[in-house]
Amino acid sequence: MHAESGLSDWNWSVVNCLDCDYVKQGNVKFEPGTFEDGVWNIYLADQNGARLSPSVPLTYAADPEKWVWDFILFKQNP
Repeated sequence: MHAESGLSDWNWSVVNCLDCDYVKQGNVKFEPGTFEDGVWNIYLADQNGARLSPSVPLTYAADPEKWVWDFILFKQNP
């Protein structure tokens, strides 16, 4: 399966929960849809699809007791 996030910028952030003010920050939002058992290999690409980073493997499970939300920070090269 293949999924692409929308274009992001270097200053994206999101509130961690509905009833709190704790904010997690990142620069890429990746939402593949429903949780399934398996590994997603994500990487950063530019708007033309050229790869800018190595792959980062993220393991997910369909079991709600094992759900996780990963926040990945990519650093911009000078």
